[in-house]
Amino acid sequence: MNAKPSGKYKLLLIVLMGAWALLCGSTVYALILIHPYSAALISLTTTALKGPQIAQSAFSPDRAYEAYVMEYPSLDPPNQTILIQRSDKSHFVVVGKLVSDVDSIRSIHWSATGDMVVFVTSNNMIAVLVPGFQTLNIPLADEFARYHPGESEVFGGGIPQYQVAEVAFPKPGVFAFRLVRLENFKPAGTEPLREIRLAELLGLSPQTNSTPNPWMSAGG
Repeated sequence: MNAKPSGKYKLLLIVLMGAWALLCGSTVYALILIHPYSAALISLTTTALKGPQIAQSAFSPDRAYEAYVMEYPSLDPPNQTILIQRSDKSHFVVVGKLVSDVDSIRSIHWSATGDMVVFVTSNNMIAVLVPGFQTLNIPLADEFARYHPGESEVFGGGIPQYQVAEVAFPKPGVFAFRLVRLENFKPAGTEPLREIRLAELLGLSPQTNSTPNPWMSAGG
């Protein structure tokens, strides 16, 4: 009875076939034979040629600002960053980078007055006052990554514990939300509507949101 080749002989055979493919001028075929992640590498190369893409965006009601999420090429996506930009494209602010391979955008909500925007991701709910750009993050998942000085990663998590069922803006400087509890990724009950007085929490006036505008201070 013929013995099956061992793992090391299989690997040697694959390498030899890859070398033969390279000699024959077939680089792509050689990658497929030699590298177990070659399909992902080819996909990444194709995506990288396109460059960063807008995953989702939403304008404020007065169209003065655009809140958007960029998707960057990655071997293990998603790899997304949240930004807010003036509509004249003169300046932008990076709100935060979502934890790669884990978190991704679900929806973007602007208040009627354009003083606040809420980003709902799979693992976070991120509220931002505009134009001061003070931020509050509400984790929706088991936490395993948090902000570190000098880094822009926001809170992340492994398994979502909640879904956002509703986002509302009852008054200036305030947002409300309703969560659905998850068990094994399935709805297991709805939480009562909660209000967050964001401007008050951050020590600001909800009428004026009176904080230095970083764009204006930069001469914008």
